[in-house]
Amino acid sequence: MRFLAAAIAFSFVVAGCSVPTDSSAQVIAQEELPESLRRVTTTTTPPPLPAETVEVTYYLLLQPEDQSQRKVTPIIREIPDTRLLTSLVEPMFAEDFATGGDAAELFNQVTQYEFVEVRRPEGSSVATVVLRVDPENPPGDEGLADAAAQLVWTLTTFTSVDSILIEINDELQGLPTDGGRTDQPVDRDDYRLYDPEFTPEPVSTSTTTTTTEATPPTSAPEAGGN
Repeated sequence: MRFLAAAIAFSFVVAGCSVPTDSSAQVIAQEELPESLRRVTTTTTPPPLPAETVEVTYYLLLQPEDQSQRKVTPIIREIPDTRLLTSLVEPMFAEDFATGGDAAELFNQVTQYEFVEVRRPEGSSVATVVLRVDPENPPGDEGLADAAAQLVWTLTTFTSVDSILIEINDELQGLPTDGGRTDQPVDRDDYRLYDPEFTPEPVSTSTTTTTTEATPPTSAPEAGGN
């Protein structure tokens, strides 16, 4: 009997010292834990995808001393492909566009102007190049003709453009061309003299020979005498 009582007492002692159990375990939020116990999350950012690019043919100028012999010549540049005419044309207006490499010996007349945008109405094949220039110091007709030739040859490489107009300081310009000034849209045929493959036809000269027949002298009247 004494042994039974001791056993019962011992069981109570063991029960009091056992670790309590929780039948409904709960997850503790990360922000409620001390920093030393929080889970470290590493975020890996994937590298950006390379931008799509497109090769664009731009036309600069060979610049001989004789302005009448000035020709356009193509250079190719790879730029981001935006499919917008404004974004495709804008790079050629940078001051350093015609420096080094294949452009080292070329001249870029369009940098005399500040580029604004290219407008082309939906369904139209005529693009309007919008420019600005200091009205007190315009490039003049020769400079405008050079710039127009560059822009015509460059823009007509795009299938959506057949001809161009140029607007300067909010006014459409009459453009100097091979055949004189025009207010109409211009295309490559208007700047054929700038074509490096174009050779003007020689001007034919005709010589007119005039033949003059000799006239026999008139007999002098006989002198009469008395």
